[in-house]
Amino acid sequence: MIIGLNLLYLLRGVNGGTESYARGLVDGLGRAGAKHEFVVYLNRSAADWPLPDAGNFRRAVCAVDGASRGVRYAYEQMVLPLRLRRDQVDVVHSLGYVGPLLVSCSSVVTIHDLNYKACPMSALRRSMLSFFVRQSALRADRIIAVSEFTRRELAGGVPEAAEKISVIYEAASRRQIAPEPLDRDCLGPSPPVPYAVAFSSRSPHKNILRLVDAFRRARARSCLPHRLVVIGRVPDGMILDNEVISVGFQPDEVVARLLAGAEFLAFPSTYEGFGLPLLEAMEAGLPVLCSSAGSLPEIAADAALIFDPYSVDEMEVAITRMATDAKLVQDLRARGRRNLERFSWDKAARETVAVYEQLQGERRRGRAKDVADD
Repeated sequence: MIIGLNLLYLLRGVNGGTESYARGLVDGLGRAGAKHEFVVYLNRSAADWPLPDAGNFRRAVCAVDGASRGVRYAYEQMVLPLRLRRDQVDVVHSLGYVGPLLVSCSSVVTIHDLNYKACPMSALRRSMLSFFVRQSALRADRIIAVSEFTRRELAGGVPEAAEKISVIYEAASRRQIAPEPLDRDCLGPSPPVPYAVAFSSRSPHKNILRLVDAFRRARARSCLPHRLVVIGRVPDGMILDNEVISVGFQPDEVVARLLAGAEFLAFPSTYEGFGLPLLEAMEAGLPVLCSSAGSLPEIAADAALIFDPYSVDEMEVAITRMATDAKLVQDLRARGRRNLERFSWDKAARETVAVYEQLQGERRRGRAKDVADD
């Protein structure tokens, strides 16, 4: 079987969780899909994106700039179907929310969440995402949701597609620690020990401003020595000092070292379709405190201290407990190790290949029936 992987949306270092998903799943497919051939469709900006070093993977660089969403959508709908036919693809899997709507082969789309409903964005982007995600869900033969939370949201928003949805969990992105020591300059002249980490962006749904407020209160009222190290872009207006330190974007090996040296992860997001940082922290041996929103309680299970993301008071209590309760920390570390057993990229890849093979079997049976009817 020839499987097309539609990664036209990829912009290296920009897509965040959807790039981590693509990297983990494609690596897993390199191990689980050895009897199939894969054609990976990439935009020019991601032309050198790493693929498994296997003879059954072929790179197809398309003449489109992934940074221009409108141009990419047009190419995806008008040109990609022709390439799929030319390459004799049996199943196309679009890994980033949107797939070609009119194709001659079977179609799978991964929908990570319905963020266009919950997260702030321009009216144009919201309308484009709303249209293409809904239409992709309706036209695809199968939909992969990355959590039960996303499945429920999608089934509620597009009930006609509910029966086509399979839940296949993601897994932790293995951030390799480089042999070189961590450059502590990014943490200031005096490395903050002990410290907690948080992943940030400028999007309000990451809820970083409330976390910073709660963290400062916890330090002041409970005399905590901890600092907060924020990874990624920080929201406008956030005050940085020796209590709250921003390191911006860092390469994987630096993030791995920051996690390895931290006391705990704080993840206050008000909306997540999965929540990969929870698993990355657990893999690094960190206890986790996270919000009760979206998919996070589902992914964390009993391995996190959970709080209301809209309550600064509740967040402050959770931070203080994590910073002062050694027994709680030890328990959460152990629970985190057990929780990780539920998630594996090899498992995700096997389940995804089973979706491809089921579709191909249905297509063959349909053709055989058509021949018999004639």
